[in-house]
Amino acid sequence: MYVSFAAVAITGLLIGLVFWMGLKSGILVSAILGLHGISVNVTYLLVTIHIIAAVLHRFKRNGVWDSMVPVWKEAKESQSGTKD
Repeated sequence: MYVSFAAVAITGLLIGLVFWMGLKSGILVSAILGLHGISVNVTYLLVTIHIIAAVLHRFKRNGVWDSMVPVWKEAKESQSGTKD
């Protein structure tokens, strides 16, 4: 996930650099724009998977949710099986 975030930033900066250098078209510009688009799409995909996994852990009640989300804690079950 960190690699995809970094790739979005790096390719975005490269786009700015090649436009600043006066290159508006060509294989280099197309390649950088393509890599930028792929990086953005991979980032969207990974964030979506991350959110889905977090919600699944919420339903599994295995404690992972509590370690990630500090404000919406799971209710603990006591020895008698009732929620505290």
